[in-house]
Amino acid sequence: MVYDKEGTVIFLLTTPQTKFDPNSPKTQSTWLYRQKRSFIGEIELKLSRVTIEKDILPRTFNKSPNLELLWSDSGQSVALFIDQTPWAFIPEGKNHGYSKGILGPTIIGNTWDQALFEKMFRPNAGSKEKK
Repeated sequence: MVYDKEGTVIFLLTTPQTKFDPNSPKTQSTWLYRQKRSFIGEIELKLSRVTIEKDILPRTFNKSPNLELLWSDSGQSVALFIDQTPWAFIPEGKNHGYSKGILGPTIIGNTWDQALFEKMFRPNAGSKEKK
C-alpha cells in the first residue's frame, strides 16, 4: 500500500488485520518521499527543531508517478519502482525497509542498500526481469 500522510508518502506492507493502521507493529514500512515545499517552506523546515521530514527526500512530479511492485521469489519481500526506477523495498522479517527517499540514518527506515536489493530481487544477476 502507498499511503500519503499530509504530503509525505509512505510504502507499507501490511499483514491481514481488521483495520488499517500505519502505526501498527504488524505493518512493515519505509518512506518514499515528501512533497517539495516552497523555497521559504524548505528553509523553515531546515531551521525547525525536530521533524522527521528533514530525513525524507523532497520530490515534485509533473504528473502522477507510475508505481510498480516486484515480489521476491519467496513472496515475502517486495520492491517498489517509481517510473521504472527501483526506489524502495521491504525485506522479509524487517519492520523498516530501504528507500532512496531516506537521506540518512534515521528511526523511520534505512537508506538504499543496492547489494541487498540485488541479493533479494536479482539473485541471478540479469536473469530475472521486473514484471
